[in-house]
Amino acid sequence: MPAKSEHPAPNSPLTSRAQALAKEAFFRNPGRSQHYYFAEIPAGPVSHRLVFDDERQTAYCSCPFFPKPCIHALAFARLCGPGDFFPQLAQMPDWASALLQGRPIRAGISADLAEQREAAVQQRRLERLERAEAGLTDLESWLLDTFRRGLATTASDENRYTDNIAARAADASLSGISRRLRLLSELPATDAAWSEKTLDTLAELWTAFRAFQQRAHLPEGLLHDLQNYLGISAKKEEALSGPDHVGDTWAVLGRREEIVENQLQVRRTWLLGANSGRYALLLDYAFGLSGGFPPGFMPGEVVKGTLAFYPSARPLRALATGDLHTLAKKVEKLPGYPDCAAFMLEWATAVGDMPWLNLMPGAFTALTPVRYQEQCWLRDNGGDGLLLSGLPGDGWKLLALGGGRPIGVFGEWDGAALRVLSVVADGRMVTL
Repeated sequence: MPAKSEHPAPNSPLTSRAQALAKEAFFRNPGRSQHYYFAEIPAGPVSHRLVFDDERQTAYCSCPFFPKPCIHALAFARLCGPGDFFPQLAQMPDWASALLQGRPIRAGISADLAEQREAAVQQRRLERLERAEAGLTDLESWLLDTFRRGLATTASDENRYTDNIAARAADASLSGISRRLRLLSELPATDAAWSEKTLDTLAELWTAFRAFQQRAHLPEGLLHDLQNYLGISAKKEEALSGPDHVGDTWAVLGRREEIVENQLQVRRTWLLGANSGRYALLLDYAFGLSGGFPPGFMPGEVVKGTLAFYPSARPLRALATGDLHTLAKKVEKLPGYPDCAAFMLEWATAVGDMPWLNLMPGAFTALTPVRYQEQCWLRDNGGDGLLLSGLPGDGWKLLALGGGRPIGVFGEWDGAALRVLSVVADGRMVTL
């Protein structure tokens, strides 16, 4: 709120109190960028945030008190000026820009309260991990028994071999493990890739168990990934209060909706930052077959704003912080990997960083759709190619869009094939 209107009289009690408050000791995290000064002032468990515009001689304060100007704004305006208290910074924090634009911001949390909250979060995390220990011990025994008896054991119809261990995992609050075991039991033995898919799932489960045993030595990001794999869901606050916030202009490259299990649906929206070069994944869930997803961004749109990334060894999932808005632009070309070799090298690095990575986004500047041995591929200029997955007609659509020429392609790679979500041909994005 601006603090310019109706200044109190010079000798008023409010002015006297502001003069007494205008001391450096009362303000935290000061800074200066161009003609703007900013800082925070602790007020019990929270901190009010302030900005002073030196050109307009106007102060802004995030406190809820009226009338304006409040005592914090008056005191801060007196304090701003030349000196060493306000270090020169390259840019203002995001909250300062929001305050200048009149957008609501949350009050800052005091250092003591922030430490207490962080300690409480860590304690809850440790407690959930300890509760998971019994379930993972059961999982170890089941996996070792399965390996001894042979892979075909998991295809047994007698009492559905995975049902018991899936139920025990659910009882131990390991919803992620339980879901993977249930899905494994539903995989038909007639599937041509049954043995490969089954072994991949068992290997992932064993890796999770071994990682849990070494959890005290895992990097923070990888520990979050392990928790997510086990089914200990990340909270939105972990992203919003974390340090990984990226402001950028984002191209919306693809969107896909699918049923995860029973009536649970998920919508994945993929974005790519123009300046940061980072991919971001926005996840939305809906229950029931009728959909019910909240409004979202459409492929081909260009949006601008800040995304907050969840902690991870390979950060992809993100949240919009509230200032994300659509621009009057459209995606006309796809920056990305120049060839298949560069993408596969990145995939190998990503899996090395985070072994439970099941999908990786990939945008390619120029790949040519081709038909080879009754399958559709995307081939680069060097002759290397990526196998396509998806609906039976997707390959033919790509062949038609390409017409024998290279086109821009974006899709999801699952380790074996690429599911194309969008294509840019002749300066126009087309979704599949």
